[in-house]
Amino acid sequence: MHNASEQGAKKPVMPIYRIVLIVFVIIASLVIIWELRVRSQWSSTYQKIASQVEDEQAPLAKKDVDKLIQGSPSREGDKNQELFIWRGILQKYRMRLRYSGDLVTHIESE
Repeated sequence: MHNASEQGAKKPVMPIYRIVLIVFVIIASLVIIWELRVRSQWSSTYQKIASQVEDEQAPLAKKDVDKLIQGSPSREGDKNQELFIWRGILQKYRMRLRYSGDLVTHIESE
């Protein structure tokens, strides 16, 4: 026979649905944090470059673009345009720059 004190001393077993819920919350939190970080890098870069492109008094040189890039976007392009892609888990954030010679003449998000 079991004593009541022996039964009360046993640790309760965590049900599987609680374990699954905890793991899901942790994974969802990590995904949200990653997406916010990537979006913040894209947004900050876009705003900095857009303000420079709109300033006709001090045009943005192609060689100065790298100093304004935040994060590590992938790059595709040629001498006339360049596409930057920040990859999140759920979404990609894109910014296209168009060049005329050594100056950035246009910026757009896709």
